[in-house]
This record gives sequence, C-alpha cells and structure tokens, in this order.
Amino acid sequence: GWQNQEYTALFKGNVLTATSQRSCPDIVTIVQAAAAHEVLITTPVHQTWRNVPIKAVVRQLASRLDGVGISIIKDIPGHIGKRGYTVAGTIGNILNGLARQYGFSWTVDGHGFRAIGDRASGSRLVTIQDPNLISSTPHLASAQQWRRGITVRCVLFPSIQPGDAFTVKSQLSSLNSGDFIANKITHHLDPFEEMSYYTTILGYSRSAEAV
Repeated sequence: GWQNQEYTALFKGNVLTATSQRSCPDIVTIVQAAAAHEVLITTPVHQTWRNVPIKAVVRQLASRLDGVGISIIKDIPGHIGKRGYTVAGTIGNILNGLARQYGFSWTVDGHGFRAIGDRASGSRLVTIQDPNLISSTPHLASAQQWRRGITVRCVLFPSIQPGDAFTVKSQLSSLNSGDFIANKITHHLDPFEEMSYYTTILGYSRSAEAV
C-alpha cells in the first residue's frame, strides 16, 4: 500500500526463497513463495480407496489441507474399482501422481484449492510448429530413456494456459513431437533483449513412452 493508505493482502503462503541484490542505488529483495506449500509437503497420507470416483478422492485429499478451502473440483475423469488404490506419501505428491495418471490439473492459490480435468481446461487442442517453434527439449528418464515430457520455447503465445492440450510438430526429430498437457508456462518479454518475446512451456505426456 501507499503511505497513509490501508494495506491490502495480495498473497498468503510460505516463503521458499529470499534473495537480495543491488540495483543501482537500491537493494532489491526477491521473494519466492507458494500457497499452502508446507502442508502440501509435510501432511502424510496412507490410505486405500475402493469403488470410488477419482473426483471424490481428490476432494477428500483437498479437505485435509488445513487452512485451505475448496474453490472448484470439476470434470475429473476416472474411477477406482474393487481392487482398490493404495497410496502412501504426502498430499502434494499423491495429487501429482493422480493428476498425471487420470488427466487433471490442480493448484492452490488465494481462492483455495482448484482441480479441473484436462478435457475442461484444455478443451481446445493447439499446435506448435515451425516457424513459431523456436526449440524443444524432451525430458528423458531412466536407463530405458522413457520420454515423460517436453520443454518447448515458441513465439509469444499468451493464450495458452496450464492444463491445455498441445501438439508439437518438429521437423528436426520425431522425439521432439507429440501430444502433451501444459504444466508450467512462462512468458518472457524484454524490449532490450534480442528474441525477447517468447513463451516457454513445460508439458507432460499422459503416459511415458519409450524412445
């Protein structure tokens, strides 16, 4: 807030990092924070579910986040059958695993917990290809070189959102092509830098693929 004015709360969460650096005569402090970070990485869960929709499992996990309300949970596909589904870990890791397996995106922000199925959040399939495609790097894991995802840099693409489905078509290698779900998006705009208007997208495959 400005001097002689009331302060307004813009964010509430846990501090992850804080660094200070000099900028001309000023000292600038940069703080990285995340909402409900501590409860997501420290709250343990050990449970088995049977004959229940994945949406109900997500809602139950979200209800265990102390101090975080549920904003929206919708269009999450999948159902756990009679054989059951057993988990052991922290809430954050369990939600990440369910999201990759059943196809939904989730977040915690000032509005509370939100989880939306990829069909709802990514109802449109967008294509990234030459000449808008600047670079693409696959994420490979294990000795078998399983492709788990991809990092794409393209010409500024402000309309894409986390959870959107996108297709990459690369003329350089089939390893850099395929269908993905956007997980993290960063827009870079710097008028003083060459090639300064671009978007970086971290996307994951629905399932790992051998390459």
